[in-house]
Amino acid sequence: MPYIPSGWMGDTEAIQADDCWKVNPHAGSTCIQYKYIASGRVGGGLLQNPANDWGEEPGGFDLTGASKLSFWARGEEGGEAVEFKFGILGKGKEYQDSTGSKGKKIKLTKEWKKYELPFDG
Repeated sequence: MPYIPSGWMGDTEAIQADDCWKVNPHAGSTCIQYKYIASGRVGGGLLQNPANDWGEEPGGFDLTGASKLSFWARGEEGGEAVEFKFGILGKGKEYQDSTGSKGKKIKLTKEWKKYELPFDG
């Protein structure tokens, strides 16, 4: 997997991630499971390349010609409120993201669903 679940924000103590989750993956034998074990607070996780990089190291991938990011997601129970976005390393970083997306707030269902985030530029 080219991106590593390693960028933690907010209530980091309440976030758990498993990048080899074997329960009902959409395709293949595993998927990534993020689990937030607190209530009334906010926490988030990023997929990064290289791991733990906040714009100080070279990395990432050339997405020339791409216009959107597509992915599949589901909730364990359904109704989980999440926000998906990408490209959060902006100006002021030595290795900033070349594009990004506006956040998309959704409520997950128990069934896998495809989501798409258009590039901002």
